[in-house]
Amino acid sequence: MSCKLSQRVDYGIRAMVEIAIAGSQGITGANVAQRSSIPKPFLKQILATLVRNGFVESSRGPQGKYRLVREPSEILLSKIVEALEGSVSLYDPTSPPGPALQDLFDQLSQAVNRELGKVTLEECIKAIKKDRGEQPIMFYI
Repeated sequence: MSCKLSQRVDYGIRAMVEIAIAGSQGITGANVAQRSSIPKPFLKQILATLVRNGFVESSRGPQGKYRLVREPSEILLSKIVEALEGSVSLYDPTSPPGPALQDLFDQLSQAVNRELGKVTLEECIKAIKKDRGEQPIMFYI
């Protein structure tokens, strides 16, 4: 059995990372899709949600671009998850388990949500850059 975040959340975090890496110059939706391997139709839905929830701003037009509204260090993963899916729950609310097990699952879900609230988008960017083998630029005098 696997307990994981939805594909929508996974794609949303990857898209936010690509937008953050692009910085103030912004990035087109097509480039986000290519760099993060997200299907364009699904990405459009995710980006619309992120814009609507105030994480990202967009400029219109054929070369329209996306930019973060706040610094990556100010954006918590818990808030991204909440915007895209609601809070994490370890059971399906339409068919909850018995009351005792539901209480246990609720406690575990709250712990997961607390931990997501400790991780910033900036930390995700550092991890992805490390995975890609990107080194920070060092200046020596």
